[in-house]
This record gives sequence, structure tokens and C-alpha cells, in this order.
Amino acid sequence: MEVLYREEYNGYLLSVVSFMGSLNGYITLPLGSRYDGADYDDIPIDIHGGLTFGGIFDVFSTDNWTIGFDTSHFGDNCKAIQNVDYVVSQLRSGVTQLQVLEEKK
Repeated sequence: MEVLYREEYNGYLLSVVSFMGSLNGYITLPLGSRYDGADYDDIPIDIHGGLTFGGIFDVFSTDNWTIGFDTSHFGDNCKAIQNVDYVVSQLRSGVTQLQVLEEKK
């Protein structure tokens, strides 16, 4: 597992990780998020292939809840999807959606 990209974006930590030949994208939530501890299936954001992870991710040395997705779906093995820029764009879109949901508290 190799961290390829990290960025603080509007109060969220975005990370792209290479794992077993594909890229995974992770959003670490800020403290106080309404989705802290939530099952990823209960977080209604539209992100590549849907969320596939929710939990504390030790790799990031943080106790904050992290959600993520992978690019290991059938048909994902193409240059258009297996690149850091694409994954980052999906992560930023996810943050924008989360911010709208957080405002509806």
C-alpha cells in the first residue's frame, strides 16, 4: 500500500492510495461530522462505484472517521480511471456533496 496523494480540501483530508494494482480514494471527515461512525451505506453521496469503506484507517495516523471507494470494479482497468487526477476529482466531488448534507443537519 502506497499513499500517492494527500490534500486538505475544505476541512477534509483527501488521500489516494495504490493498493493491489488499483487506486483507492479516501475522505477523512472532520471532527463533529454528522457521519462520524456512520455505515458507509448510509452516506448518500454519488462517488465512483459507491462507497466501499468506512472506519478508522490506521495508515493516516488519525482517529477521525474515514470513508472511501475503490477503482477495482469490472471495467475500471483503464487509464481514464486508474489515475490520480480522476480519483482526486471524485474525492472533491464527494466533499462538495458532504458539505451540502452537513448543512442540512
